[in-house]
Amino acid sequence: LAVRSLRVALVEAYALGSGTTGSGFAWINATSKTNDNEDYFQLNAAAVAYYEKLTLEHRAENLGVHSGGTLYWARSSDTTQLTALRGRAERLQYLNYPYATLSLGEMEVLEPSLRFRRLPTEDIEGLYAPADKWVEPMRLLRFLAGHARNHNAILREYCPVESFYVDTLGSVSMVRAGGAEYATRNVILAGGAQTPS
Repeated sequence: LAVRSLRVALVEAYALGSGTTGSGFAWINATSKTNDNEDYFQLNAAAVAYYEKLTLEHRAENLGVHSGGTLYWARSSDTTQLTALRGRAERLQYLNYPYATLSLGEMEVLEPSLRFRRLPTEDIEGLYAPADKWVEPMRLLRFLAGHARNHNAILREYCPVESFYVDTLGSVSMVRAGGAEYATRNVILAGGAQTPS
């Protein structure tokens, strides 16, 4: 929004990344969403594509974004696991999300440190989603905060929201945070686990 020359103020109750963002392993994927609502899957697939765009614009090392894909596998002796793997592949094909099925040998080439112990009569099938990524959340956050500041966004840490003012139409028209008031036409609440409070 700041890059598009809109006036942006980000108010954070504590330090940037002090909540869920800074404490999680940030897996960028849509493959784990194949059993969810299709719109939710598409939202995640769009995010994967957008991270690709960001890395082309700003370089992956600056953002802390890492490629490598996601690898799933199932043993032929475990019919439940194998059915789920094949179902995921069918769903990814239907949703037009890139994937490949791999043999045991191909998986071992892809992941040389992986060694499968198996029964002589057992086979192992793999599914690889090359578009999936992971990110170092704090590195990405520092980059994005700096990028926003460079485009005149206001960032306030240790600035908890105290109240919202609502206009006659029921829309938030002002946010009071850290003793200051921010007049606004749009509010994005990104409180994560703190949203109810």
